Amino acid sequence: MVPGSMAFIQDPQTVIENYIPHVVKRYFETVWHEENYERLIEANPNRFDMVQTYAKHMPDNFVYYAQNDRDSSHVANHFEPFASSVADPFKRRYVLYRGSTPGHGKINSEEFDYHYAEAMSYWRAYRQTRELQ
Repeated sequence: MVPGSMAFIQDPQTVIENYIPHVVKRYFETVWHEENYERLIEANPNRFDMVQTYAKHMPDNFVYYAQNDRDSSHVANHFEPFASSVADPFKRRYVLYRGSTPGHGKINSEEFDYHYAEAMSYWRAYRQTRELQ
C-alpha cells in the first residue's frame, strides 16, 4: 500500500481462506489468537484478501508475482484470481515459471535470483517512468 514500493512475491496466498483449511485455522489461532477466524476476516478484509484489496484500492505500487506452475493449487486459487482482478501491464508482472521442483515454496536459489533480478529491473523502469511524469 506504499506508493512507489515494490512487492516481490513468490507462491503467496493471496486470499488466506483459499489455502489449506487446517493451516488457516492454525495461523489464526497462533498469530491472532482467534478461533472464529471468519469473523476476523469479515471485519478486516484488507488484511486477508489481496484480490479484493488490490482490485478495490488499486495501490500505486509495483508487483512482481512469481508463481511455480508446478504448484497447481496455488495457480488456480491464488495466482489466477489475483492476476485476473488486478490487471495493469505496467505496474504488475505476473510470471508463471517452470520450477525445478513441483509443489509450493520450492523455489531454488537460481530461480529466486533470476526472478528477483527481473523484479528489480522492472521496478526500476517503473520508477523512472513515474519520475518522468
